[in-house]
Formats: sequence, structure tokens, C-alpha cells
Amino acid sequence: MLPGFLDEIILRNIAVGDNRLDFVVRRAGDEVATHVLRRTGDVKVTVTN
Repeated sequence: MLPGFLDEIILRNIAVGDNRLDFVVRRAGDEVATHVLRRTGDVKVTVTN
């Protein structure tokens, strides 16, 4: 969930072990969507609610 004043946040160069990733969290109506923009290495992203 994003606060009401924020429609989108982009997180870049997040380290997960030796891997890195960029992703966006974006408001989509009453829901929030996540999209991986870039990843290096064998990192896997799982989104749950």
C-alpha cells in the first residue's frame, strides 16, 4: 500500500546478496502493482499481500 500522496516509487540498485535489482511500485486504481525494471544475477522477486 502506498500513502495517498504517493502514486509511484522507484527503487534502484537494491542489493540482494551479490545481485542487484531496480523495481517500481505504482498505484493502479485501488491496488498497487510492482514491476522489475532491471536485475543482475539470479535474484528472484516474489510479491505477496
